[in-house]
Amino acid sequence: MRDECIKFSIAMLYSGNEIIQKWFLMKFESTEKDQFMSVLIDIFEKNFDIIQKYEVSKVVTFLEKAFMIDDEEMSDDEENMEAEEDDVALLEYEPATNFSMDICIRILRFLQLLVENHNIELQDKLRTQKIGKK
Repeated sequence: MRDECIKFSIAMLYSGNEIIQKWFLMKFESTEKDQFMSVLIDIFEKNFDIIQKYEVSKVVTFLEKAFMIDDEEMSDDEENMEAEEDDVALLEYEPATNFSMDICIRILRFLQLLVENHNIELQDKLRTQKIGKK
């Protein structure tokens, strides 16, 4: 649902729609404790963590394969089975990772569209968010 809201917001803000920019500014100013931006940051951080974990797992898998000791006795069938298992494991991560990348990119695009046309008021509002670190 949140992803759909972000997509809709992007569509509404496309080409620097000043009316929608002013509407968002009004909502930002009426929301206590910068709640809207806190939610966006939370979504972004969760999805970015998924991307990082996947990338780390890809590197670890690559290094494990690269430094595999050939002294072990292993038949061709066993090697093929292991390779297929690795491929399946990587495929399980990709859809979630791709979705997470899409969400992060959409959030960044949304923020970009908020301040298009040199919208100083929104730029100042976004720059001065008082969001506490976790």
